[in-house]
Amino acid sequence: MAKSSADDEELRRACEVAIEGTKQKVVMSIRVAKSRGTWVKAGKLGRGHMAKPRVLALSTKVKGQRTKAFLRVLKYSTGGVLEPAKLYKLKHLSKVEVIANDPSGCTFMLGFDNLRNQSVSPPQWTMRNMDDR
Repeated sequence: MAKSSADDEELRRACEVAIEGTKQKVVMSIRVAKSRGTWVKAGKLGRGHMAKPRVLALSTKVKGQRTKAFLRVLKYSTGGVLEPAKLYKLKHLSKVEVIANDPSGCTFMLGFDNLRNQSVSPPQWTMRNMDDR
């Protein structure tokens, strides 16, 4: 296994298989944990908030002379196989915010300017591997 999940060819191939048929090519992928919870003092999740294992994959699609970039969220199915969960257009990504309460520096939030329900707090993503920072 690679030191960083961004260099992990096996993870990249699994992501390619998961998005097969979309004509998209995976550029980079990282293992993360998705959580909705707020962070309390010791950098741990509050009660009742379980972190879910996910993979964030950056993919591109060439259409004529234009190249479109997407951020895909992939989740693990019951058999441990990756399957698409969510798709974001990278052009709508407006901010990447690192969570100050996490001493490891591995937790961040992604802000998109086109989300329908702005009142709901966006999910927090924690990198599973310290080398992914």
